[in-house]
Amino acid sequence: MGTARIVLSTLAAALLGACSQPEPTAFVPGQAMVFPMKSDGTFEDVGARLIEECRKKGDVNNPDCALRIKNRLESCRGQVPGVFQTEAIYRKYTGDYERCLTKK
Repeated sequence: MGTARIVLSTLAAALLGACSQPEPTAFVPGQAMVFPMKSDGTFEDVGARLIEECRKKGDVNNPDCALRIKNRLESCRGQVPGVFQTEAIYRKYTGDYERCLTKK
């Protein structure tokens, strides 16, 4: 009976711990990010911002900037977590993605 009680109390504690974690928020472009945050839409936003920067610059030395980024949107993505637990994790993944999109 004592062992069963310990197992049940351990199970209850684990269940309560899992329930107390915050629900991941959705990414909304232009709004403050709250972590944990779902990764859906984050990479599309990075790609769109970089393409817009290319168009605004209109660099004669780099006329295919926007096209090159468009062609790399999927190939640069790699494995992405469904949820970014922290801002540091978000910055790591999106930074790597941005570097891949903009390399010459």
